[in-house]
Amino acid sequence: MSVAAVIVARGKHKKELEKTNMQAVDDALEAAKVFDELDSEKKGALDRDQTRDLLTRVTGVEVNDDGLQMVLNDCKKNMGDTLRELQTNSGVAFGGDDSVALPKDHLVKAVSKFRYYLKNKVKIDKIYDQFDTNKSGSLDRGQLKKFIQSEEDKFKKREAFGVLLHLRVSDDDVNYILSDCDMNENGAIDKAEVLSALAKWEELAKAHVEEKKKS
Repeated sequence: MSVAAVIVARGKHKKELEKTNMQAVDDALEAAKVFDELDSEKKGALDRDQTRDLLTRVTGVEVNDDGLQMVLNDCKKNMGDTLRELQTNSGVAFGGDDSVALPKDHLVKAVSKFRYYLKNKVKIDKIYDQFDTNKSGSLDRGQLKKFIQSEEDKFKKREAFGVLLHLRVSDDDVNYILSDCDMNENGAIDKAEVLSALAKWEELAKAHVEEKKKS
């Protein structure tokens, strides 16, 4: 790629990043407003149906179950002590059904995650068309391993001291990804979990490269 082409590409990337950041700010402001309207009983949290309503009103897009579950998973993963405190004070548990309580600050931030899901929905569908060979709606351990390895082989160029590395996805890697990303604990990766699984592999792959550099 020529220097001019690199400059143009960087300019486009900067503009896209600025646009994304502006969208995130607008979404957060609108989400906070809609949250207050939906939280008519002033509980400080929304249930599953209200969360779906909020996402639809903020983005103008019909929210499917996979997209909604991704948002719920993201909130659950990042709430920690806040979730436990909310459960104690409100008596509402965070489950896989309608017994969901999402506080305002976490839900407002999670709108950007739903935007990310929408941006990648076509890619997610293609992944499951190719690797969910038994059409279960989830990637089991073997399918997940094949998918992650395919992604790694396809476009990743990793190196240590100028030497290109060919990383192999191990069973331990798969177990680690499942332990962190299998939020409903069904032993597989659902569509709502696959983007976080990819991100977790990227984290693992960088750690593997660092290990090879040390050795």
